[in-house]
Formats: sequence, C-alpha cells, structure tokens
Amino acid sequence: MHGLVSAGAAQDALDYIDGIVPVLALEREDEGGRTAALAGAVQGLRAELVATGTHLALEAKEGLEVDEDVVLCIANLCRNAAEAGAGRVRCAVEQVGDRLRAVVDDDGPGIAPQDAERVFERGRSTKADPSGLGRGIGLDLVRRVVTARDGAVTLSRSPLGGARFELEMAAR
Repeated sequence: MHGLVSAGAAQDALDYIDGIVPVLALEREDEGGRTAALAGAVQGLRAELVATGTHLALEAKEGLEVDEDVVLCIANLCRNAAEAGAGRVRCAVEQVGDRLRAVVDDDGPGIAPQDAERVFERGRSTKADPSGLGRGIGLDLVRRVVTARDGAVTLSRSPLGGARFELEMAAR
C-alpha cells in the first residue's frame, strides 16, 4: 500500500483495498466537503466492522451532506451492533427538508424491552467490559447529540431481528 501511494498510484491503492474489503461507493462530487467526509468515515467503519465479522450496508442519497455529529452517531450505533454480535448492520440516512433521519438495523440479539430506556444512560451497557475501561458511553453520547439538535432517538425491534435505532434531528 505504502509503495503504491508513494509512487503516486492512489487509484491502484484504492482498487487494491476495495478488493480486500469492499467499501461503499458514494457519490464524490463534493470531494472536499461533507459527502466525502461521510464516504471516508463509512469506509473506515466498514473495514473496522469487517474485522469483527460484521457486514455494513449504508444507504445515503446522492449529495447528502452530513457533519461530524451525524458521523459520530452513525459510527456509535453501528459499532454497538457489531460489538453485540450482529453479523449484518444496515444504515439508512436521509435529509427531509431541514431534518436529518437515520435508521440503523442489525441482526444481533437485540435489546430486552426492560433495558430499552436504560441503555441510553451513561455507564449502562448490556455488554461485558473485559478491558475494565468502562462501557455505556456511546448511546448516552448519541442521545445527547441528537437532543441538542432538537431531535430524538428511539429503540425498537429491527426487521432483521436485532435492534433498530432511529434518530431524527435538525440538519445543519
């Protein structure tokens, strides 16, 4: 990889990476902007999840502009699904008017109804913490980001069999 990039063969390097870890090809009309940022974040996230055996599919409309808050929320929700044992994670993001909506579905074990509200509390997690560094930060962070942008995040059962997180918030 280093050799290809050093030799100025960036496209060859990307083609090689695509062959190893298939990544989402989003429209790249806005190379310096938010669409490119989403594409880069999704590619990195997909590679991370593939390493855990989880397949990530993302649906986003052409020209969708997202910021770091949206990427943070999506990344947290997708990582949580993979850490919970999902083999498939599907994320759809769209903007409708001045609102941004995202749905993250997975085929993991889901979240028990009695834990549905508590999983958003800081320090709460349904997963073990073998590292001892603490868990239960991501969903609290997602909830705080979404509510700060006049939105809400909800949890329900996914058509894939696991958890479904839906968020809606003001677009920037």
